[in-house]
Amino acid sequence: MSAQAKKSNRVDLDQLKALTLNYTKDTHMLNLDGIKVWSQSRDERWKFRAVMETPPSYCPGCKKSTSLLKYGSKEIAFDDIPLEGRPVRVKLTRQRYKCRECKLLFIEPVEVLSPEWRATWRVVKAIARASLNRPFLHLAKEYGMHERTIRRIAHAFFRELDSMAHFPTPQWLGIDEVRVHGIPRAVITNLKERLTYEMLPDTQEKTLRAFFRSMPGREEVQVVCMDMCDRYRKIVRELLPDAVIVVDKFHLVQLGMKAVDQVRRKVKRRMKVKYDTRIVRKRRDNLTPHDRKALNDWREKVPDLAKAFELREAFCDIWEAPNETQARALYRAWQKRCLQVLPQAFRPRINQIRKWDAEVFNGVVVKVTNGYAERVNGIINHINRTTRRLGFEAIRAKLLYSYGYPKSVSHGSKTKWNDPFHQLDEEEQSLAAQDVRVEPSSFEHSMHQIALDYLDELEYDAWQHGRPGRDVSSQEDIEKMVAAGGMRFLPESSEDGVAA
Repeated sequence: MSAQAKKSNRVDLDQLKALTLNYTKDTHMLNLDGIKVWSQSRDERWKFRAVMETPPSYCPGCKKSTSLLKYGSKEIAFDDIPLEGRPVRVKLTRQRYKCRECKLLFIEPVEVLSPEWRATWRVVKAIARASLNRPFLHLAKEYGMHERTIRRIAHAFFRELDSMAHFPTPQWLGIDEVRVHGIPRAVITNLKERLTYEMLPDTQEKTLRAFFRSMPGREEVQVVCMDMCDRYRKIVRELLPDAVIVVDKFHLVQLGMKAVDQVRRKVKRRMKVKYDTRIVRKRRDNLTPHDRKALNDWREKVPDLAKAFELREAFCDIWEAPNETQARALYRAWQKRCLQVLPQAFRPRINQIRKWDAEVFNGVVVKVTNGYAERVNGIINHINRTTRRLGFEAIRAKLLYSYGYPKSVSHGSKTKWNDPFHQLDEEEQSLAAQDVRVEPSSFEHSMHQIALDYLDELEYDAWQHGRPGRDVSSQEDIEKMVAAGGMRFLPESSEDGVAA
């Protein structure tokens, strides 16, 4: 290319800055500190062309306020928060400079821009927070960015949250599992506060041992609720010896349900039975008049199925007893009747309860269930079903930081503003009529600060409603938590906003 052609392609920044005088409204619309708009257009997205408002006052190398030589320009494109429901793309022309003293070449700094993602820090903050509650594909469409970029921002946010978040050790701990991507994952919940505590990548013994050994304040755990899994019981007895193990009531009821279902399938091979599936899955109090009539017919035609149903009801009533002594007396009577009437269906369940005798009857004394853990499993399945190619780390982060920290509880609707406009004084009328430009909020430009602000808001909200938070108030408390493994310090953030 000839020298004349190169000269014709150069951008005259002085002329562009003169054009910004005609686009003051567009500059206010974009609302980015230090950036002036000189052109805008709109189709599927907003497109702004802009320049820096003021040149740098000193050299970043020698820190001297000497005269700087212009050394060409460069145009970069970056994304910003949507405007009027459309994505925003900004093309910014930045001037290069050369220092007379130290001969350093540098380009105009842009404080509001994140160099790693080619986007403003405010859109990075918006995407990071929204990634906890919304699918990545929806965010990519809304912000006009590639889904891979959304994932990178989200995972950087998740890593920062993991590095500084601390969940209070639960007094009532629930252990359950859910299958994600074909692999069973252990889910640990805080049953007393109804919060999610942790989600582990698998249910292997070495994973569970490592988790419980590193749990800060594990001696504070009073009750552990679980299903009849020998692996869970063995680890809890070893690493949480002071905790009372309770078998979840739901799994006990399932034992009786399986016995009835076994009798139902056996009877159905010999004769046709109406409404069998619907009736055997209900409790006696939930039967309709039509169901009760069908049950009376069973007593004449299929007495084994009716007896199995009655034994299941008696089995469920055992766990409603007011104390352990009465519950054991009811269980012994029920066991004797089962072995006389339907031993083949109920003997395996009786043998299983015999292996878990102490843990089963602890549930009569300690009224705790894994109902919240089952709800968390449903949430995990919903997240996995409604998202696209979401990995375990992302599912875990969405679960912990949306359902692990306590949320505010609404205490009624706020009072509405009822004063009509004509009753306002003159000053308020003039302020209400003005088109006030909202200044962007100022915060340290780093993903570490974005994550810290998010956790601080959750904990302040929890403190307002009397729920447990991190409760770290002094340097001594922080040092104790670091020593216990409940918190760790991050290295200082680098200039580009990513933790070193």
